Amino acid sequence: MLENSKDNVQKLQILFGTFYTASIRKLIHINKGKTIKKEIRGIVFTVMVFCLLVFSCSSEQKGNSHDDYASVVRDFFEWYAGNYETMSGLDFAKPMQDSFYRIDFGQVEEYLALLRKAGVFSEKFIEDKIAFFRQGDSNLAIVRQTDGPAVGFESDLLLLSQEPEYLLDNRKEISTSVSKGKGGEHVVVAGYSGDTLVFTVGHSTGLVDSIFRR
Repeated sequence: MLENSKDNVQKLQILFGTFYTASIRKLIHINKGKTIKKEIRGIVFTVMVFCLLVFSCSSEQKGNSHDDYASVVRDFFEWYAGNYETMSGLDFAKPMQDSFYRIDFGQVEEYLALLRKAGVFSEKFIEDKIAFFRQGDSNLAIVRQTDGPAVGFESDLLLLSQEPEYLLDNRKEISTSVSKGKGGEHVVVAGYSGDTLVFTVGHSTGLVDSIFRR
């Protein structure tokens, strides 16, 4: 959506430049040595109209940007609600041949494939998740766990909660607020009835870079 707004402004600028150049050339050709004040006034008026139009489009782009960043978060909730059953069925940490828990990276690959297919996560988000699973496997190798919820995997990996269905079931009622982060990213706070998540959305990509709780 952001890219489309920028494209529209650029197209208007190109159109204006072409029109302006063609008009001047035409006047020079038709009015060799003549006074062309009336024609110039017409061109000036047209220039003013184009400038106002371009400014209006630029302002609209800036005004709508917060909605664009919030919309990717709403898209995330809709996507996750439709894929939650599949993703929650993946078993990442399980007893291996020595009976101690380790990460099943075959399941991890299925999980990552679903994240990539969603179209709302940046490559940074994906890379961070890969690092999370690798670190989780290293931790399990140390603790040598044999039963119970695997250490580090007690909560939902996206909603960071042991009751993720609460937000998913009430996703239509989730409110969002958008602010600019120190690094140029946009910070989207999304919540419902005290259950709040914070999303960072890349300025240039418009995709989710991270999800965390305050």
